[in-house]
Amino acid sequence: MAGMANADRVLKVCTRFDSDDQLQFARAFGDFNPMHLDSQFARRLAFGDVVVHGVHTLLRALDMACDLDLGFDLPVAIGEISVRFPSPVFLDTDVDMTASVESSNEQGGLSLELTAKTQNRLVMSANIRLQAGAADEVPHSTDWQRRDPVQHSEDALDQVEGQFDVTWNEPCVAQLFPRLQRSLQNSDIATLAALSRLVGMECPGLRSIFSGFKLAHRIDGDREGQLTYNVRRFDQRFSKLNVTVSSGSLVGEVQAFLRPEPHEQPSIETIAAEINGAEFVGHRVLVIGGSRGLGELAAKALAAGGADVAITFHRGKEDADRVQSNMSQHGYDVELLQFNVLDPKFSAGETFGGAAPTAVLYMATPAIFVGGRESSSPELRARFDQFYLSGLQSVIHHYTAAGTSQFLTPSSEAVTHQPAGMVEYAESKSAMEAWARDFAQSHNVVILCPRWPRMETDQTMTNMPVETASPVPVVLESLRALFGQRD
Repeated sequence: MAGMANADRVLKVCTRFDSDDQLQFARAFGDFNPMHLDSQFARRLAFGDVVVHGVHTLLRALDMACDLDLGFDLPVAIGEISVRFPSPVFLDTDVDMTASVESSNEQGGLSLELTAKTQNRLVMSANIRLQAGAADEVPHSTDWQRRDPVQHSEDALDQVEGQFDVTWNEPCVAQLFPRLQRSLQNSDIATLAALSRLVGMECPGLRSIFSGFKLAHRIDGDREGQLTYNVRRFDQRFSKLNVTVSSGSLVGEVQAFLRPEPHEQPSIETIAAEINGAEFVGHRVLVIGGSRGLGELAAKALAAGGADVAITFHRGKEDADRVQSNMSQHGYDVELLQFNVLDPKFSAGETFGGAAPTAVLYMATPAIFVGGRESSSPELRARFDQFYLSGLQSVIHHYTAAGTSQFLTPSSEAVTHQPAGMVEYAESKSAMEAWARDFAQSHNVVILCPRWPRMETDQTMTNMPVETASPVPVVLESLRALFGQRD
């Protein structure tokens, strides 16, 4: 198929997805995977936040493309379709969609090319051959039998097979995709949406990442009935699945990944074995972002070393409660404080019985790994700066005025050895280091910005083999360096 430069008709639209859109999509087609709906659940995954269903992005692009002249009497049908979802779409961010149509191709029919990009990242691409279709209907359903995704064991995934009815909630579909419902054979729309339900709810289910699919028109299909599926191959090296699928109108293959489980940091009992029980005695330490990840680890290490510790959380109250419970079971106390670094509201006497912390660890971070980009993204750089500059500066200004004199805000080895696709992250961390040096010198305080290597956290978990450092020695070295400055 020729590229967009040779297309007969091109349409470009900027759109956004919000939480109401996501819930409506789930109700329409039955994909209730919590990574698409539950911010508390999604924050523990590699993407760090709720992500839009891949098929939702595709169907909205198709709905937009219906404003183009599709060259047939409506409805049209899908002859062939190939789709990729190379990186995630986040809620409430601009998504630039492009549709281009070519009036003919070698097989007859019409070629449609769709792309969706956000922050200069390609998030969806589709090549579609359309052909003449026929009006049909899809059974209506409002009562999805299951709203909790299946969890398959890795050992059993290569044997998974099954089938389910291809249905939809018609009023929700009409609200989400009114043009598409009138323009594309409805059994084809329902089959595409059923793939989302397959991956998100059935196979691989809860721990799924939808990578893409290829389908073709089923000549012998009756455009009714069920979606049948079976795992053709499961590659345990990369946790990659190839799943053959067949409905009444389309047949082909789906590609998906089984994503890693959220990473659990060591218990305070394990960390305490590496620490002198009195090495942090006399310090009152506030850990901004201490409810999970390396902030959680640092909070446990500080408490095990005898410090008085308070941790903040923004949305992760359940995670903060879990950390507090683990620590209290072993005789350590920790205070909890809800705090948003993007909208900081400070209250006098909020921790440590009204005394100011002697040290503050600033561990707040947005999602770091957001997929490859075609060029640098000013929007993504601004997002990092909100956390690593604006948020950090507000915290340090406030607590310096309150009498705190020791701060630690980790930088990254990415500043020195910049990995592909992380230019905005590395630049923001570098700017953070420069500001910290200037502020520390002018205000006579200590601000350490150790360049930490990649370590195992929720954000760094990946299906690909990646070298990571053991986090306990790295974090302990930085804590000891901080408190060695003014003991």
